[in-house]
Amino acid sequence: MKPLYLLSIFIAMVAATFIAAKAADVKVARKEMVLAEEINLPLYRNFDEVTGRSVEFDALMQQFVPGDTRLLAVYIDKDDLEVLSSEPHKGFQKYIMVQTMKQGSVLDGAAGFARAKEAFIKQMEAAQESTMPEVGNMMDNVSDYVQKKYNADVRVNVGANRTLEKVIDTDDRIGYLTQADVETTGLAKKYSVVGVSIIQNIKGRLLFVYTYLSDFKGEEDLLWVKKTAVSFSDELARANMSADARLAERGSVVRTVILMCLGALGGVMMGTIVVMNRKHKKGTAI
Repeated sequence: MKPLYLLSIFIAMVAATFIAAKAADVKVARKEMVLAEEINLPLYRNFDEVTGRSVEFDALMQQFVPGDTRLLAVYIDKDDLEVLSSEPHKGFQKYIMVQTMKQGSVLDGAAGFARAKEAFIKQMEAAQESTMPEVGNMMDNVSDYVQKKYNADVRVNVGANRTLEKVIDTDDRIGYLTQADVETTGLAKKYSVVGVSIIQNIKGRLLFVYTYLSDFKGEEDLLWVKKTAVSFSDELARANMSADARLAERGSVVRTVILMCLGALGGVMMGTIVVMNRKHKKGTAI
């Protein structure tokens, strides 16, 4: 009777796993057209996608985007948003930006993305200890915009940008961890910003995914930004999978769990048989 009982538990576990895999399908926050292809921007845990909520906010965030780049989405940590609503002067510390080129072109398959990766690698390796003047120019423009729009004299100076390590490198994406020192003169504040810059092939379109944590303090912050960047990048990829690819991934997860359950079940049943045999031998001896 016990083996049959265990078998029913096993079947229930497999059924629950399949349901969980189905429930794990990525939910979409918004859709954007990029070079005539619909790109799904996923909902992401502990973050809110805020693009479109405020024209004023969208205009401000656009100032942080290079002129040849189009901003697709801004995700802000939910705790930061809560603080921002009551204490706007504090700003936000954890955020993700998704961008693409305004005048981009469709990637020519794997070879096209390989060329993009090669150029990106050269750029990131060259930024080992670079002041990157284009970043300084962009921040000057941001400062001018803030002063004109809000009558606030806040100057943001970005120091040397350091590439720390490669975080991910797969067929469809590559990303690096970077760190930069920032000084805000109007607020007399100095801090360090860590971020992960990823380029990613989504449906043949080149996307830029930036995950930032400002006011960096230690190793835990580095681990957080790396983990979050890769996790979000995974969600972005899943949100744009074809139906066939999603079904194949789900099937792979189910097969893996079935094998694990079979192994565990075999061990439990073996233990039951051993115990039963021992009892049988004891009964015979008596």
